[in-house]
Amino acid sequence: MKKIVSVYVEPEQYEEMKRICRDVLDTSVSAKLNEMIKQFVSEHSGKEIGEAAPVDYEGLKRCHFKMVKELDRLDRHLGKVAAELHKLIRRLGLDTETFSNLSEVSVKLLDEWTRRGHGEEDAHVYIHYLELVREKKRVERHLDEIRMGRAGS
Repeated sequence: MKKIVSVYVEPEQYEEMKRICRDVLDTSVSAKLNEMIKQFVSEHSGKEIGEAAPVDYEGLKRCHFKMVKELDRLDRHLGKVAAELHKLIRRLGLDTETFSNLSEVSVKLLDEWTRRGHGEEDAHVYIHYLELVREKKRVERHLDEIRMGRAGS
């Protein structure tokens, strides 16, 4: 049973999360927060919380397509600077398979990029790009599980 609770968050981050959930992930903030809370509790307590919700296959496909379009848009926005940022992020040691160290590497990226005399805007857009790539990979893994499950049926 779900219950209404109050959570105090930074308004700017909430608005950005709302935009991403709506425009990119095709979900609600509440659904995304519930997913994040379940994952957090599971990771830190060692136990699963509740039954897994049925997967919305069509919703996942729409979400994936929106992510691909958004990544293309961000790549075009970054233009030629994207290649330089790709090289830098690899040199800084980003785990491009799991993106598990993205937070740490993002700090290094911002520092190195501004130290090279570039503005922060491109670095922030690129970090957003990487966060979206990480989320797209998560959705693709989910789609793979669904599709492989169907193939085995």
